[in-house]
Amino acid sequence: TNAPILQDGKEITSTLTFIADKANGTKDLEFVVNASVLKGQTIVVFEKLFRDGIEVAAHADINDDNQSVRVNNPDVHTTAVFEDGLTVADSTGLFTLNDTVKIKEILPGKAYLVKGILMDKATGEALLVHGQP
Repeated sequence: TNAPILQDGKEITSTLTFIADKANGTKDLEFVVNASVLKGQTIVVFEKLFRDGIEVAAHADINDDNQSVRVNNPDVHTTAVFEDGLTVADSTGLFTLNDTVKIKEILPGKAYLVKGILMDKATGEALLVHGQP
């Protein structure tokens, strides 16, 4: 949108006051952001440098990849079938249900847990057996 990102109705900013010890160098700014509201978005950091309240330099290029980061957008889709590949079970015995979970946009090297629950389509509630889901 090329507009500031708001968190709790306020722009997300970071400031650092420092005394330069040499002509060239780097400084790190930290931004604390609730990423859950930014899923799938690319965010760009604009910087301005001030001395005595006067802007002396800026880097504000919305298309600069070096100023940009993307918040991933994890997603799951499933395909459920019975052990024989069918979608209708014999009501006279036990069956095994296989649910293939297709996972997208997760971060490699991070631990995840996939958790499934059987739902009753007619009620929209968890399927209960002896009072337990």
